[in-house]
Amino acid sequence: MAEMPEMAYQYDGELRLDASDTERLLGVRATELEHVLAGLISTGPSVRTGR
Repeated sequence: MAEMPEMAYQYDGELRLDASDTERLLGVRATELEHVLAGLISTGPSVRTGR
């Protein structure tokens, strides 16, 4: 809790993630959220829990 005042600036404005440099330099793209969620749903709970 001691760090909360120091880190409070993170909530002062909108947070954005820009991967354009990564895409340009490495030629990779992030997987779309819909594909990730569909994969998690289709694999079932055993893959996610390790059981």
